[in-house]
Amino acid sequence: MLGIQVFNTPGNYVFFKDECVEFNLNWLIDGLGIPVEEITLIEDVWGGGGALGPSVEYFAGGLEIGNMVFMQYKTWPDGSISELDVQVIDTGIGLERIPWLCTGTPSSYSLVFPKTLEYLSKKLEIPLTNAAWEAFGPYCCLLNVDENSDIDATWDKIAKLINYDKTTLRKELQPLRDLYVICDHTRTLLWAIYDGAL
Repeated sequence: MLGIQVFNTPGNYVFFKDECVEFNLNWLIDGLGIPVEEITLIEDVWGGGGALGPSVEYFAGGLEIGNMVFMQYKTWPDGSISELDVQVIDTGIGLERIPWLCTGTPSSYSLVFPKTLEYLSKKLEIPLTNAAWEAFGPYCCLLNVDENSDIDATWDKIAKLINYDKTTLRKELQPLRDLYVICDHTRTLLWAIYDGAL
Protein backbone atom coordinates (compact mmCIF):
# COMPACT_ATOMS: atom_id res chain seq x y z
CA MET A 1 0.00 0.00 0.00
CA LEU A 2 1.30 3.40 -0.97
CA GLY A 3 0.22 6.38 1.06
CA ILE A 4 0.06 10.13 1.28
CA GLN A 5 -0.14 11.41 4.85
CA VAL A 6 -0.48 15.08 5.67
CA PHE A 7 -0.80 16.68 9.12
CA ASN A 8 -2.25 20.18 9.13
CA THR A 9 -1.64 21.87 12.48
CA PRO A 10 -2.99 25.28 13.56
CA GLY A 11 0.29 26.97 12.65
CA ASN A 12 1.20 24.87 9.63
CA TYR A 13 -1.35 24.30 6.86
CA VAL A 14 0.17 21.96 4.25
CA PHE A 15 -2.80 21.09 2.02
CA PHE A 16 -6.21 19.47 2.39
CA LYS A 17 -9.12 18.09 0.42
CA ASP A 18 -9.25 20.26 -2.71
CA GLU A 19 -5.49 20.11 -3.30
CA CYS A 20 -5.27 16.38 -2.53
CA VAL A 21 -8.03 15.53 -5.00
CA GLU A 22 -6.36 17.74 -7.61
CA PHE A 23 -2.93 16.11 -7.04
CA ASN A 24 -4.37 12.60 -7.33
CA LEU A 25 -6.33 13.47 -10.48
CA ASN A 26 -3.21 15.00 -12.05
CA TRP A 27 -1.27 11.81 -11.21
CA LEU A 28 -3.93 9.61 -12.83
CA ILE A 29 -4.32 11.77 -15.94
CA ASP A 30 -0.82 13.16 -16.52
CA GLY A 31 1.25 10.55 -14.70
CA LEU A 32 -0.49 7.31 -15.67
CA GLY A 33 -2.12 8.59 -18.86
CA ILE A 34 -5.65 7.52 -17.89
CA PRO A 35 -8.34 9.27 -19.96
CA VAL A 36 -10.45 11.52 -17.72
CA GLU A 37 -13.67 9.83 -18.90
CA GLU A 38 -12.46 6.53 -17.37
CA ILE A 39 -11.98 8.06 -13.91
CA THR A 40 -14.73 7.98 -11.29
CA LEU A 41 -14.64 9.74 -7.92
CA ILE A 42 -17.05 8.69 -5.17
CA GLU A 43 -17.38 10.82 -2.06
CA ASP A 44 -18.32 9.16 1.21
CA VAL A 45 -17.71 9.56 4.94
CA TRP A 46 -15.05 7.64 6.86
CA GLY A 47 -14.86 7.35 10.61
CA GLY A 48 -12.74 5.50 13.13
CA GLY A 49 -11.00 5.95 16.46
CA GLY A 50 -13.18 8.90 17.40
CA ALA A 51 -12.41 10.91 14.26
CA LEU A 52 -14.36 11.27 11.03
CA GLY A 53 -14.44 13.20 7.83
CA PRO A 54 -15.09 13.05 4.11
CA SER A 55 -13.39 10.47 1.96
CA VAL A 56 -13.02 10.18 -1.79
CA GLU A 57 -12.49 6.83 -3.46
CA TYR A 58 -11.11 6.94 -6.98
CA PHE A 59 -11.52 4.38 -9.72
CA ALA A 60 -10.26 3.91 -13.27
CA GLY A 61 -12.15 1.58 -15.55
CA GLY A 62 -14.04 0.23 -12.53
CA LEU A 63 -10.89 -0.64 -10.54
CA GLU A 64 -10.49 1.15 -7.22
CA ILE A 65 -7.02 2.64 -7.14
CA GLY A 66 -7.09 4.54 -3.91
CA ASN A 67 -8.99 6.29 -1.17
CA MET A 68 -8.36 9.77 0.20
CA VAL A 69 -9.53 10.11 3.82
CA PHE A 70 -9.77 13.57 5.38
CA MET A 71 -9.90 13.41 9.18
CA GLN A 72 -11.50 16.72 9.98
CA TYR A 73 -13.78 16.17 12.98
CA LYS A 74 -13.76 14.65 16.45
CA THR A 75 -16.81 12.64 17.47
CA TRP A 76 -18.06 12.72 21.06
CA PRO A 77 -20.05 10.11 23.02
CA ASP A 78 -23.18 12.29 22.91
CA GLY A 79 -23.07 12.24 19.07
CA SER A 80 -21.79 15.78 18.68
CA ILE A 81 -18.78 16.65 16.56
CA SER A 82 -16.12 19.35 16.68
CA GLU A 83 -13.25 20.41 14.43
CA LEU A 84 -9.95 18.63 15.06
CA ASP A 85 -6.97 20.85 15.90
CA VAL A 86 -4.79 18.65 13.69
CA GLN A 87 -6.54 17.74 10.45
CA VAL A 88 -5.08 14.73 8.70
CA ILE A 89 -5.08 13.32 5.18
CA ASP A 90 -4.59 9.57 4.95
CA THR A 91 -4.51 8.43 1.35
CA GLY A 92 -4.09 4.75 0.56
CA ILE A 93 -3.17 3.58 -2.94
CA GLY A 94 -3.04 -0.09 -3.90
CA LEU A 95 0.57 -0.65 -5.01
CA GLU A 96 -0.22 -3.78 -7.03
CA ARG A 97 -3.21 -2.11 -8.64
CA ILE A 98 -1.10 0.43 -10.51
CA PRO A 99 0.80 -2.04 -12.74
CA TRP A 100 -2.39 -4.10 -13.03
CA LEU A 101 -4.27 -1.07 -14.33
CA CYS A 102 -1.45 -0.03 -16.67
CA THR A 103 -0.86 -3.47 -18.20
CA GLY A 104 -4.41 -4.81 -18.35
CA THR A 105 -3.49 -8.25 -16.97
CA PRO A 106 -6.44 -10.39 -15.81
CA SER A 107 -5.53 -9.87 -12.15
CA SER A 108 -2.82 -8.26 -10.06
CA TYR A 109 -1.61 -11.74 -9.13
CA SER A 110 -0.90 -12.72 -12.73
CA LEU A 111 1.36 -9.68 -12.95
CA VAL A 112 3.01 -9.69 -9.52
CA PHE A 113 3.17 -13.44 -8.82
CA PRO A 114 3.31 -15.15 -12.22
CA LYS A 115 5.80 -17.86 -11.14
CA THR A 116 3.77 -18.70 -8.02
CA LEU A 117 0.57 -19.01 -10.03
CA GLU A 118 2.27 -21.16 -12.68
CA TYR A 119 3.67 -23.44 -9.97
CA LEU A 120 0.33 -23.79 -8.20
CA SER A 121 -1.48 -24.32 -11.48
CA LYS A 122 0.79 -27.22 -12.42
CA LYS A 123 0.91 -28.70 -8.91
CA LEU A 124 -2.87 -28.59 -8.43
CA GLU A 125 -3.68 -29.30 -12.10
CA ILE A 126 -5.92 -26.26 -12.33
CA PRO A 127 -5.69 -24.12 -15.49
CA LEU A 128 -5.10 -20.42 -14.89
CA THR A 129 -8.23 -19.47 -16.81
CA ASN A 130 -11.43 -20.85 -18.29
CA ALA A 131 -14.40 -19.43 -20.19
CA ALA A 132 -16.43 -18.82 -17.02
CA TRP A 133 -13.52 -17.00 -15.36
CA GLU A 134 -13.02 -14.69 -18.33
CA ALA A 135 -16.73 -13.90 -18.68
CA PHE A 136 -17.11 -13.35 -14.93
CA GLY A 137 -14.10 -11.03 -14.49
CA PRO A 138 -15.73 -7.71 -15.45
CA TYR A 139 -18.59 -8.33 -13.01
CA CYS A 140 -16.77 -9.72 -9.96
CA CYS A 141 -16.65 -6.27 -8.32
CA LEU A 142 -20.44 -6.44 -7.91
CA LEU A 143 -19.94 -9.07 -5.20
CA ASN A 144 -18.43 -6.69 -2.63
CA VAL A 145 -20.12 -7.87 0.59
CA ASP A 146 -19.68 -4.44 2.21
CA GLU A 147 -21.81 -2.78 -0.47
CA ASN A 148 -24.21 -5.55 -1.43
CA SER A 149 -27.31 -6.42 0.56
CA ASP A 150 -28.23 -9.54 -1.47
CA ILE A 151 -25.22 -11.51 -2.74
CA ASP A 152 -27.37 -14.39 -3.98
CA ALA A 153 -29.43 -12.06 -6.18
CA THR A 154 -26.21 -10.55 -7.51
CA TRP A 155 -24.93 -14.03 -8.46
CA ASP A 156 -28.23 -14.51 -10.33
CA LYS A 157 -27.75 -11.18 -12.11
CA ILE A 158 -24.14 -11.92 -13.12
CA ALA A 159 -25.00 -15.42 -14.34
CA LYS A 160 -27.79 -14.00 -16.48
CA LEU A 161 -25.55 -11.24 -17.88
CA ILE A 162 -22.94 -13.75 -19.06
CA ASN A 163 -25.40 -16.47 -20.10
CA TYR A 164 -24.50 -19.04 -17.45
CA ASP A 165 -26.51 -21.14 -15.08
CA LYS A 166 -25.62 -19.83 -11.60
CA THR A 167 -24.74 -23.26 -10.20
CA THR A 168 -22.55 -24.09 -13.20
CA LEU A 169 -20.85 -20.69 -13.03
CA ARG A 170 -19.95 -21.05 -9.36
CA LYS A 171 -18.75 -24.62 -9.89
CA GLU A 172 -16.45 -23.58 -12.75
CA LEU A 173 -15.10 -20.59 -10.81
CA GLN A 174 -14.42 -22.47 -7.56
CA PRO A 175 -11.09 -24.16 -8.48
CA LEU A 176 -9.63 -20.90 -9.81
CA ARG A 177 -10.90 -19.00 -6.80
CA ASP A 178 -9.23 -21.54 -4.52
CA LEU A 179 -5.98 -21.24 -6.47
CA TYR A 180 -5.92 -17.48 -5.87
CA VAL A 181 -6.88 -17.92 -2.19
CA ILE A 182 -3.88 -20.25 -1.72
CA CYS A 183 -1.63 -17.70 -3.43
CA ASP A 184 -2.96 -14.86 -1.27
CA HIS A 185 -2.66 -16.80 1.99
CA THR A 186 0.85 -17.94 1.09
CA ARG A 187 1.86 -14.31 0.50
CA THR A 188 0.34 -13.33 3.86
CA LEU A 189 2.31 -16.08 5.62
CA LEU A 190 5.50 -15.07 3.82
CA TRP A 191 5.22 -11.47 5.02
CA ALA A 192 4.24 -12.50 8.54
CA ILE A 193 7.20 -14.91 8.84
CA TYR A 194 9.58 -12.35 7.30
CA ASP A 195 8.35 -9.81 9.88
CA GLY A 196 9.27 -12.24 12.66
CA ALA A 197 5.96 -13.90 13.48
CA LEU A 198 6.17 -17.44 14.78
